[in-house]
Amino acid sequence: MACGFRRAIACQLSRVLNLPPENLITSISAVPISQKEEVADFQLSVDSLLEKDNDHSRPDIQVQAKRLAEKLRCDTVVSEISTGQRTVNFKINRELLTKTVLQQVIEDGSKYGLKSELFSGLPQKKIVVEFRFMYKLIKKQQMIKV
Repeated sequence: MACGFRRAIACQLSRVLNLPPENLITSISAVPISQKEEVADFQLSVDSLLEKDNDHSRPDIQVQAKRLAEKLRCDTVVSEISTGQRTVNFKINRELLTKTVLQQVIEDGSKYGLKSELFSGLPQKKIVVEFRFMYKLIKKQQMIKV
């Protein structure tokens, strides 16, 4: 699921940067959810796109991040594009995110999250997932009756 969103972002970036999407997917990382502030869902570190031998100064990379963000457009997947420190940030369309997560939960049932491409090849472990954010979002969009 997250891989689908990551692929959509990589496809848009590939059109702007003239690079294959496969080369960009690993540079796009998910951003942890913060309770204090609303942050992006995914971010691209501009450093990861630059050649390692070049000496890039902080202001120059920030300017490049802003220029890249200006060339990108919101679409059905990405609802907001912004810049952070040396990054381009992407916020996913909340309605699409909610529908995608719920559909995946219904399809996978108790196996939800185990088939993710992000975790393939890693040993299975148990984790606790807090769904407060999703519940508020679902309630807000009136997708379920409370």
